[in-house]
This record gives sequence, C-alpha cells and structure tokens, in this order.
Amino acid sequence: MKAFRDAFALRSDDVASAKPDAGVIKAMDILIDKLRKDTNNGSTGEDIENMLGPYSRAIAAEEIFPTTYPSLSGAVTRFRGRVAVSVRMGAVSRMRVFELSSGKVVPVDKAFDWMYQYDAQPNSTFDGGIVVNAPGIQDAGVRYGYRVYFLKPSAGKYITTKRFDGVWVLEDESNSHFSQPGAEVVLHTLDVPLSYFTSSPEKLFIRKVTYSVRLGTPTLVSEQKEQPSMRALDAWMAKAMKNPQTTLEKSFKKAYGTERQMLEGWSSKKDGANEKITLNLEEKFVFTIRKQGSSYSVLSFAKN
Repeated sequence: MKAFRDAFALRSDDVASAKPDAGVIKAMDILIDKLRKDTNNGSTGEDIENMLGPYSRAIAAEEIFPTTYPSLSGAVTRFRGRVAVSVRMGAVSRMRVFELSSGKVVPVDKAFDWMYQYDAQPNSTFDGGIVVNAPGIQDAGVRYGYRVYFLKPSAGKYITTKRFDGVWVLEDESNSHFSQPGAEVVLHTLDVPLSYFTSSPEKLFIRKVTYSVRLGTPTLVSEQKEQPSMRALDAWMAKAMKNPQTTLEKSFKKAYGTERQMLEGWSSKKDGANEKITLNLEEKFVFTIRKQGSSYSVLSFAKN
C-alpha cells in the first residue's frame, strides 16, 4: 500500500488529461500487478472491487466521482496461457497483457498505455484474440460514447485490427451496447438524425452490428438498422433543407427552415398502403410516406 501511495504522490496533477502522468501510471501498474497475481479464473467483479477498495480509500481526500482518481475499477481475463488486466483510475484506464507462467509483458498498442476518458475492459476470444470494450467515462448524463477494439496476436505482441466507435444510452449498470455470444461480438449504437436533434435518453435509429471474430480479426456478419421508414424520412427532410428539387421539398423547406429543431416526440401508424409519421418539433408535422420496393417515398406533409 505504501508503494501505491508513494507512486500516486508523484502525480503531476490532481485531474487526468490526455497527457500521460508518470506518477499515475506507476500507481496503476501496482494495481495491475496485484490483480494479475491475486485473481484467478473464478474471480468476480465484486472480488476485484473488494481488492481495489483499500487502495481507493488510501488516496481519497474528499467525495469520489467517476472521473476522480480515487474512483477505481478493474477487469481481468485469462486465456491460453496469458492474462489481460486493466485498471481504471478516474477518467483514465490502462491495460496490459502478461504471460501467465513467467509474468512477462506481452506488448499491446500504445493506445492502451493511457486511455483517457475510456475504460478499457478486456475480453478474450476462444482462439487467443482480445476484444476490448471501452465505454466512455463521465460523471453525469445518460448518453455515452464507447469504443471497441479488436486485437490479434502477432509475432509476440497484440495489434489492433479494428476500432468500432459507437454511442449508447445508459439503462442500468451493465454495458448493454456490448455482448459476446460465442465467437461473435454484437454491438448496439445510435445513428445521429440529419434533420433534427433528439434528447439524450431517446433511442432513435438503433443500429445492431454483429461480427464474427477469428484470432482478433472481425468479419461483418450483419448490420440491422431499426426504424427504416423514420430513417428514410429523416434523409428526405435533410435533403429538402439543403438542396430542394421538387415542389414538395421546396414547400417543406419553407415550412421547416434550414436549421435542425428538437424532436419532442414522434409516432407512426399504418394507413392502408401508406404510413403516417407524426413529428413533434417546434410545430407538429404529419408526413405520409409509402414503401416502394426497398425504398420509401414521401407523398405529402401537413404542418399543424
């Protein structure tokens, strides 16, 4: 414990930034080494929390927030004679990989030396690859960004084959944007509307992406985009706002303007072969659209 406190005392600042802090890195390596040695295949998240608790209390001087250094968490995964360990201190995380038998470090990309504002959480694949789920670190808010890294073993080290960036809404304590069923990784993200804003809790334009993963290299299996009619309408609105061509598009631009508005609510219902979509913006707009083959056409709109 003294070595940890002494290392933390060497920090250059009380607040993490994008610039690596040698004192904090030294303190994190002490925690990583403890988790490497004291955890096993049966260790749970609660076990890791209990191991790190005394270290958090040792440096806590005031109330602890997710982005302050005394806020600690960690993750460990063992696989094929190796162990990947990560530790988060406040708004920064660090991940290292070791040989189980010798404790020798297996190099990884430098991005994991000092990962500012993202919590690197390693997960192993059945054939020796690593998938790092890295949700964003923030004190408040329900919408967060995240990154997922795919790492493959190569010539005695791990290299990143792909990074996926996404956005999701915090629903509970679990990372509902990420799952790893068997040899696949399933990610949920939100696409940003082009013609209006949404509130942070709004889960509009969900995109579900599934990869099969072999030796840390992902291959796209499927990409499912929810709310296809709403997406088509949004694209039509955005085009009409910027470059209207038809009489209907010009009429919409005049009624709506060229600046995005806040979407307060929406609804959709079938109307025979058509679909009526109501958008509650600064004023209410009701659109009539029709699916033709794999695409949608906007037939009319009314402003109420």
